[in-house]
Amino acid sequence: MINLNDFAQLEWRNPWWLLLALQPLVFAALEKFQHAQVLDYAESHLRPWAMVGNVHQPVPRGSRMLTILAWIALACAAAGPRLPLSIALPDGALTREHAIDMMLVLDVSASMQATDISPQRLQRAKLEITDLLHRLRGERIGLIAFAGTAGLLAPPTRDYAAFAHYLDLVDPGLFTVPGSNLAAALALADQNLPQAAKTRAVLLVTDGESDMFTGARGVAVSKAAETLKSHGVTLYVLITASRVGAALAVAGSEVSRPDESALRQLAGPTGGTVEYVRDGDADGQAIYEQGLLTLPGAALAPTEVHAWLELYPYCLVLALLLLVLPMAAGRGLNLVPRALVVLGIAVVFSASYTSPARAADSAEAYAAYRDKNYSLAQILYREQRGYDARMGEGAAAYRRQRYAEAVEQFSAALLNARDDTQRADALFNLGNSYFHAKNYPAAVAAYSGSLDLRADHSEARANLARASARAQEISKPGPEAAGVPGRRSRL
Repeated sequence: MINLNDFAQLEWRNPWWLLLALQPLVFAALEKFQHAQVLDYAESHLRPWAMVGNVHQPVPRGSRMLTILAWIALACAAAGPRLPLSIALPDGALTREHAIDMMLVLDVSASMQATDISPQRLQRAKLEITDLLHRLRGERIGLIAFAGTAGLLAPPTRDYAAFAHYLDLVDPGLFTVPGSNLAAALALADQNLPQAAKTRAVLLVTDGESDMFTGARGVAVSKAAETLKSHGVTLYVLITASRVGAALAVAGSEVSRPDESALRQLAGPTGGTVEYVRDGDADGQAIYEQGLLTLPGAALAPTEVHAWLELYPYCLVLALLLLVLPMAAGRGLNLVPRALVVLGIAVVFSASYTSPARAADSAEAYAAYRDKNYSLAQILYREQRGYDARMGEGAAAYRRQRYAEAVEQFSAALLNARDDTQRADALFNLGNSYFHAKNYPAAVAAYSGSLDLRADHSEARANLARASARAQEISKPGPEAAGVPGRRSRL
């Protein structure tokens, strides 16, 4: 329901079109000029015999006023009056955003292959990290793996799909140097966390074997933790080992128990906590809801979609009525053809008119995507038409890990593409979506199509090799497929 107070927020899409209201004045000036020329044709006492018609008769004042009002209404319709609205999104469409930068440091040393917890220390760590990704509320997260040395696998990002991809690549074979150089991993995390970030944190996922805290390595680890504290970085630790139990043997060497006290001495001064991996949801809640999520960050309430209530149709209908009324007043047979002409002009005007809300939403959708508000961006792009809108909606769905929706939108973008460059981009994004959806044969086909259109696309070539390898792995017959071979025919 609209009240008069709402019109205080009235906006015009194209205010210059209001100049169209001056048309009656222009026509009146031209009519007066032409009328003066006609009157000069003959002297006043000869005009009744020299002129036929109603040239000398003035237009009725009521008809003139209706015409002026009709042109004003047409000018208002063209200028696009609108009122701002706020449309609340459905519950759960957007979550509260917690903007901090964090680095996940994952231990991949030989001791992480122990099986004191199911299915294995490293595999269990990956499962816990995957569960953490589903809990995140806008945090930027990076990935560092370490054994005897440390390496950065992913810088802090909100692209959780890319993070999960690099997490899948984590393997003990990444490092040839044995051991657990935790000090190097913490120093690398400190270096790659943005210095300008308001809140920074490190989540260490390790089995915490005591060997990494002895001798010179222990001193280096203590210094690295002190550096984190001095830089305002909070350290949290998730221990992927059994709290109790005897030492295990892995690859011919004995694995020690986790040194919980040493880990607490590292995390405690920075304000962090230490948690053990546990069955159920308690460990995730403790390390995230009661830990990382309590750090100060930019907590934003669920965003509302900004939209417009368009008023131009009402102005257009009013203009049509004002134009038709003078025709109905005593012009009889001319009413129908003139009314049809007016209606035809109105239809053409409405068909060629671009919706102000849709034009405005295009910029708003891009701004939402640029601000990492992918849920809002996907909703706003959905209202658009054309190649750019489909690519934008697909990219927003991809960032939200809605790969089925991304496939649908990138496929639609391919159909809307106007040249080979756009088709190559759509196919490349389509291949990425198929890859993360684990449809590797379709990803291979999409990457190949992209390379056919743009042979110098190095990323598409690299992704094609990766997708082809995955497709070959799943196509290999397993042991259960072996049986009695059939007899081959000559054909």
